[in-house]
Amino acid sequence: MRDLSGNGLKDIATANSVSNNVNLWLDGPGGLPPAASITTPGSPSSLVAGELNGQPGLDLAVTGFSSNGVYVHSAPANSAIPQAPAFLNAGPQPFGIVAADFNADGRLDLAVSNFGTSTVSVLLANGTGGFLPRQAHSVGSANLSLATGDFNGDGLPDLAVANFHAGTVSVLLNLGNGTFSPHATYSAGNAPRGITTADFNGDGRDDLAVASTADGTVSTLINAGDGTFLARQVWPVGASPQAVTVGDVNNDGILDLVVPNFDGGTVSVLVGTGGGIFRPQIQFAVGAQPTAVAIGDIDRDGRPDLVVSTYSGYLSILLNATPTAAFTSHPASIARVRGQMAVYEVTAGPPPGQPLHVRWFKDGIAMNDGPRINGSASTRLQVLVDGQVDAGTYEARLSSLCGTVRSLPAYLVVDDCPADYNADGAVDLADLLDFLGFWQVGCP
Repeated sequence: MRDLSGNGLKDIATANSVSNNVNLWLDGPGGLPPAASITTPGSPSSLVAGELNGQPGLDLAVTGFSSNGVYVHSAPANSAIPQAPAFLNAGPQPFGIVAADFNADGRLDLAVSNFGTSTVSVLLANGTGGFLPRQAHSVGSANLSLATGDFNGDGLPDLAVANFHAGTVSVLLNLGNGTFSPHATYSAGNAPRGITTADFNGDGRDDLAVASTADGTVSTLINAGDGTFLARQVWPVGASPQAVTVGDVNNDGILDLVVPNFDGGTVSVLVGTGGGIFRPQIQFAVGAQPTAVAIGDIDRDGRPDLVVSTYSGYLSILLNATPTAAFTSHPASIARVRGQMAVYEVTAGPPPGQPLHVRWFKDGIAMNDGPRINGSASTRLQVLVDGQVDAGTYEARLSSLCGTVRSLPAYLVVDDCPADYNADGAVDLADLLDFLGFWQVGCP
């Protein structure tokens, strides 16, 4: 989903191999209209959008599986409907495609996976709106899709390729001039088809997620920090997964996985819990033979929705209706002296039928029970005050399957010297007179 029409709204484009066309759904004030169709020969299999001809506006590059090429549809000025395509030789049976600036010249280049020759073709922009002849790099057998990310932290886009017949992922590190190192190989399950990159464990390095068609699983491969990857973790999904998409579907700040299951007629949603861990899948029916899924706010309610394309060229749209946990009361700010107990309380309601988890935070850092702290994972927090170390901002966070919400902040003010009644930094006669005054009125 990209803003193809330049109106600030997300549009949808799908490549349709059976009908030899690309369908465009251009979002507007009234929502999605019927699709506009662009003829694209060669059994189009995948597409990518970007400023590919050096001119403003998003162009489309589409792989032609049976024509061994890429068709670049350039968008004319003031229109989202691309013109007749230019043809680029991409190698035998191109399937997947990505766009990135591989040689750091400020222009988008293309990389294409070639199912027929176990290679990846890299086509560098030539600076005049076209592309140089392809450079071929060897990968595993029968690669269907590829993704790009910075795997070794050098600021350059690298490549990862899912090898369908080999059951592996090939990783090619960018050498800095648009060429790549020989590929490293990692096990990825039986018949890996879809692949994507994202930082799943929050360490600032791009990891991999791969959908394995024959296994009915998604594998995540966590970056070891140097451009290599740890052994895969396996997460069950539905029958014959075709692709994997990353997004924060429950708005909790943690990435989730969404997978279309071709034989099951469903999409699987795997909610991330942080650290590269995912909860068991939740499946949603979407109709026959889903092949790809995108994440975006279709109804503009602030919650990410799912757009699923099918083999027959139809779209299924799943509007996000997840309820969220909510506070019914918030903690109140208090002042205490050393040796007193500070108590904060909240009340909350979870989404129906879902467990609720509470965690207290001080100055943004998660708290744990200890000698002076009790209830850090409950609705009632107790802190035995030991001085200014306990002063600060306290808040509770509620987590459920549908996300995380925060309470309003509450403050703890700690007075290290309770005898200093007038808070002038000294204990003197004025404080004694204040004390006697309070005592006389019954408020010692």
